[in-house]
Amino acid sequence: MSRRVDFVGKGPIIFEGRELPELAKGFELVPFWEKLPPDTRDWLMDLHYCWGRTRRHGSRRILRHVKLVRQKLNEEHANATERLRLRFPEATEAELGEMVADWHKSLDLIEAYAQRTKTCEWTIVAQDESLEGNLKLAIKWYRDGVFGAPPLVRDLAPGFEFRIRSLPREEQLEWLASFTDSLTKKETSWQRLWKQTRRLFCRRTASDSGDSPQESRA
Repeated sequence: MSRRVDFVGKGPIIFEGRELPELAKGFELVPFWEKLPPDTRDWLMDLHYCWGRTRRHGSRRILRHVKLVRQKLNEEHANATERLRLRFPEATEAELGEMVADWHKSLDLIEAYAQRTKTCEWTIVAQDESLEGNLKLAIKWYRDGVFGAPPLVRDLAPGFEFRIRSLPREEQLEWLASFTDSLTKKETSWQRLWKQTRRLFCRRTASDSGDSPQESRA
């Protein structure tokens, strides 16, 4: 299995403007996870890990995934309850049943919206507390390296952390998304992240000086 890195945070998944049940962030707990096709697992991971960023997929593709997961969930209802008991040992039988029901409710809501539009969007709204913690972790990894890899740049320019923290909130979230993508996607390298970081800084510098982005690249 390929390595995947995502930042997480509190809050529900907002799918096409509607909150999904909390357990929509836990489809990895279904007992048939390893039996699902890789593209369905990828979609369920994208559904869960959308903190601070908007993810989107074509509705026809989503509907295929929903149909498959619902079918498997119906077939393995008892196993689903048992798997959840391992994760939540103190939950009552009724509570476990409600969790499985929340999986079905999540699928029903997703299906209803996917039937109305060609492309669906969803996100988890980034709360300030989670943003601060994720920025701190990303800056540490960027400076020190991660997964045994050397730092991206051995001698970071003075004030690197200050500049990241001085970016507007939306640009900080953009940088965090690019950071995790660089660790997850094979086609996205550390070097690509470094270039994207430089573009953010250049764009910010141009804005502060009153120049247009085009002028700053001249």
